[in-house]
Amino acid sequence: MLFLLCLAIPACTGNANLTKANVDKIKPGMTLTEVEAVLGKGDSESGLDLSEGSSAAGALGVTTLSAAPSRSSSIKWMRWGDDSKFIRIGFQGDKVAKGKIEQKGL
Repeated sequence: MLFLLCLAIPACTGNANLTKANVDKIKPGMTLTEVEAVLGKGDSESGLDLSEGSSAAGALGVTTLSAAPSRSSSIKWMRWGDDSKFIRIGFQGDKVAKGKIEQKGL
């Protein structure tokens, strides 16, 4: 019975490492292994990095992305948490990219 109750309470099933103190430990240049030592195992996100463009322009379909983006500018996103509480980090060249640490609900 206690197990079922715990499944119904998000705090029981959430990642206890998702704290403001832990996100403050994440710095540009850290490797995924170093980040996972702080936050635990993350989930890979797929898709293009459109965060540098205007959200209004993006909504209209206007972007400045080239048809063949260079490998050096590609960002691989990792995420810890769910839609209401998460940490999202962009990695470039296997290291945390500057300005690519996002959080919600912490």
